[in-house]
Amino acid sequence: MRVWVALLTSAFVTLSATVSAQTTQSGIVQGRISASDGKALPNATVSIKQADGSYPRSVLTDARGEYRFSFLTQGIYNAEIRLVGYRPHNTDSVRVRATEVTRLDVTLQLSSTNLATVNVTAAANAIDKITTEFTSSLTAKERELLPTARDANSLIAFTPGARPDGVFGGSTGQANLYQLDGVTMNQPGTGGSFLLPNVDWLEDIRVIGLGAGAEYGNFQGGLINMVTKSGTNTRQGAIRTFYETRALGATNVNAFENGSELDNRSEINAELRGPIRKDKLYYYISGQESFLNTRVVDFRNGGGGVVAFLPTSAAEHGQKYYGKLTWLASPRDNINVSLGLDALYREHVGLNGYDAINATFKGESPAVFYQANWQRTFSTRNFLEVKFSGYVGRDNELPYAGSSQSSVQLLDIAGAPLYANASFTRRNSPSTNTITSNFDRYFNTGSLEHSLKIGGEFSVGSWREQKTRNGGLSWYTQPKANTTFNALDVSTWTVIPSIGVGTYASADTGGNVDLTADSRNGAAYIQDYIKLNSRVAINGGLRFGYWAGFITPGNGGGTRGTATFEAVSATGVDPRIGTTIDVSGHGDLVLKAHWGRYHQNLFALFFDRAPGANVFTNIAFCDWKETQRAVLPNPKKVYSPAEIASLFNCRAGRSLFNEAHAYQNYREPYMDQYTFGLEKSFGQHLKAELVYVKRQNKSVLALVDNNIDANWRPLRNVQLFDGSVAVKGPNGLPLVLPTLYVRVDSLRARLKFGVGGQVPGYTKADTLGLNASFIQDLVLKPVNEARRDFGQVQAVLTGSYPKWSFNASFAFTNLTGNLFSVNGYFNPEGQEAGPFVDPNVALNYNGKLTNFSPIDMKFRVTAQLPWQLEGGVFANVISGDYWTSTYTIPRSTNYRITDSTGTRIDLPAGLFAGISGEQIFVEPRGSRHVDVQGTVNMRLQRVFRIKKTDLLVGTELFNTFNSSAVTAVKTSLNNQSASDPSSLLGAVRLRQAPITIRLNTQIRF
Repeated sequence: MRVWVALLTSAFVTLSATVSAQTTQSGIVQGRISASDGKALPNATVSIKQADGSYPRSVLTDARGEYRFSFLTQGIYNAEIRLVGYRPHNTDSVRVRATEVTRLDVTLQLSSTNLATVNVTAAANAIDKITTEFTSSLTAKERELLPTARDANSLIAFTPGARPDGVFGGSTGQANLYQLDGVTMNQPGTGGSFLLPNVDWLEDIRVIGLGAGAEYGNFQGGLINMVTKSGTNTRQGAIRTFYETRALGATNVNAFENGSELDNRSEINAELRGPIRKDKLYYYISGQESFLNTRVVDFRNGGGGVVAFLPTSAAEHGQKYYGKLTWLASPRDNINVSLGLDALYREHVGLNGYDAINATFKGESPAVFYQANWQRTFSTRNFLEVKFSGYVGRDNELPYAGSSQSSVQLLDIAGAPLYANASFTRRNSPSTNTITSNFDRYFNTGSLEHSLKIGGEFSVGSWREQKTRNGGLSWYTQPKANTTFNALDVSTWTVIPSIGVGTYASADTGGNVDLTADSRNGAAYIQDYIKLNSRVAINGGLRFGYWAGFITPGNGGGTRGTATFEAVSATGVDPRIGTTIDVSGHGDLVLKAHWGRYHQNLFALFFDRAPGANVFTNIAFCDWKETQRAVLPNPKKVYSPAEIASLFNCRAGRSLFNEAHAYQNYREPYMDQYTFGLEKSFGQHLKAELVYVKRQNKSVLALVDNNIDANWRPLRNVQLFDGSVAVKGPNGLPLVLPTLYVRVDSLRARLKFGVGGQVPGYTKADTLGLNASFIQDLVLKPVNEARRDFGQVQAVLTGSYPKWSFNASFAFTNLTGNLFSVNGYFNPEGQEAGPFVDPNVALNYNGKLTNFSPIDMKFRVTAQLPWQLEGGVFANVISGDYWTSTYTIPRSTNYRITDSTGTRIDLPAGLFAGISGEQIFVEPRGSRHVDVQGTVNMRLQRVFRIKKTDLLVGTELFNTFNSSAVTAVKTSLNNQSASDPSSLLGAVRLRQAPITIRLNTQIRF
């Protein structure tokens, strides 16, 4: 008993790990050796090694005839079983995969003479009868034969029912947990993936989450586990090149759409692996350099339907380097260390057909990551792993004109083009360090077989974010008639009577971010997989989570001074329970059911609005004073606060970065998941799955105004105009909003000082019931009204044969609710206050959510073909994502209400000043969807063998039938112009990439 208490105490104190002796890097082979009469055979020698002798291991079976190999590097192994008096037995092609237990039971035949060895081949698609997991995998061999994008995140697209930014209903990539050999790659500031490894490093990529036990956590989407290659006894190397150019493909852009297309992409990468000391010490090293150029349609200057392109392209330069050592220090000890660099440098980010080229920005995102682990095998029943991993990097967005040059944007012009400079400079510095340890114990209590896993993790994430408005102001104006507009020449700006009284321009100030945040994600778990008998297994576990966020007040301090303080902290329990039933009794038809709770990991967006953080500066909308018309605005000047007060009339802007005054009942968000499935194998090579999964997001953290009912009042049947032109709704008729909320202080001022009856539905007497001030009582708390409900049915058929393999899937999905991000704000970046502060954002916000299609069909096949040809095909059909038309309240709009007598009453823009910038759904969410999309991609390559060297020459063909289905459209009703088709609602923003040919070569030695 004391031993178990000590183990549990150790797990909780060290707060370590996520997986068991079959870790995120390694797998297990275990089984039972018996005689033909079923009697257990103890002291049989079981040996296992890869085909070239790498990673050799040997054990003796115990009194029950059982054996187990832990911490096996992923790959294909050969097993040999020997016992005096029995015929030797060899099993080839034993596949070991990370996170999986491969079971190999063998019956030995008696032999009185020296008979030949029995040779068999392991089943390729055996069903796991113990765990309830449904896991998707893509091996290195499959990836090398399939047509794939050259970034690791895109490989998630091969997972049934999932996409890179939406795994099993997860709210964008923020909901996922990303790991590279156990290195947590999540971004500690805004969540999601930060590191993107070279795909050629990967031995396997696995998507975990459905039916997962307590050893997995900190996600509401999926766990993306990327396993890198390791060295072997065979020295191997490869040099690869990839090249794409528009000259070898087609185009689907046209002269009237704001589109873009690949111009060219080139890549060279190399890898080398082998032994430093045979059977003991192995190495793997790899490097990649890539270059990408994208050209953008210049639809404003094109003529006669001829497509013109901007003179400047968007460019990317990627660098990825990685090294790994694997040391078999003793028969019981494995040590792995790795170090890598992932860097991406971008030019003219955000380049489009509307904005000026100098209004784009350049990006730089280098990161160094590292990992070291020790794996200890105490016996065939006891295993320990200790691991340290992490990364440090930066992610900057830098303006071309410098931080002292303001941006200039044109109002009431289709596309609202931006000039002179990017609006903000952003400098971000993320880092993460994680320590993990796992202990696994396999034992029996009577006839019950236990696989007990105890472990946990403790991760420290750091996020430094600085976002500053370039020049301190962002200018808004209109071009002067019959004049060539020059953003830096104020003489080409026009007077805008609708703002103030004849002002030159308006401007935004504030919106800056100064955030220094640290997050702590800790967990300890206990999970037991119990085999009750030959047919039934149950599993149960508990995962205890700990989360804490710390902030150093920004912008010169805060109400808590300059010392770092704890902004939030929470604990939570994730119970997991499941069962498997071998329906047939032969392991070829297994029923699985599981229920579990999964908490989201903590990152800075959950606590950056904590009271006293002083992270954000308020946004203000400012109009140039009529009295200052003799003074010309200067977009090259940085205005001081005193000068802004002297030259501008400023008012509070919309609620973007509100700081709460308190947290109320803080809990970490989580989801409850129900999984039911049936697996059926057909012989050694074919397996089918039918899975149903239901997920519900709970305890969603949101910013809430407790005074929301007192702060806002509704107006009914409001019609909007741009100048004298009625805004057209999604049906082409004048847009009339059934409800639009205005601030009580604006309404009270209008009723008190305006003419009675000027606001239909209200009179001067109503001022007695309206607050004179707009007073928000902002808190951060879990909100029951925030919801996200996901349901999916998957049918999957997988075949694995010696020379070919395939995977076919069909998924039907339903995703409804009102929540798009994991934290309950308006969007994943947390840059809006959300529907519980701004009631206009809550209009029509329930319905079909974005980022999913009801029907998703996928098929992939890889094959070794005659004449030394090899390749693969991937086909995907989706029914089209949902979208909703929106309207953003602009700075200057005319409003009209029709009263009960039918009289039209024009309302002043000042009544709506407090809601400028708010985005409203003008129809029920998910009312529309984009086109059905179908894609067929193919890869074919020829192998030329020259002595000990292979030369591969191949080609990949993407979008073989050149489908041009629309994948994204303009969803906003703002800035529409009949003379500019690209500005209209539903105008194409993105199509499927056209048919593209990629040439690739590879030298393998």
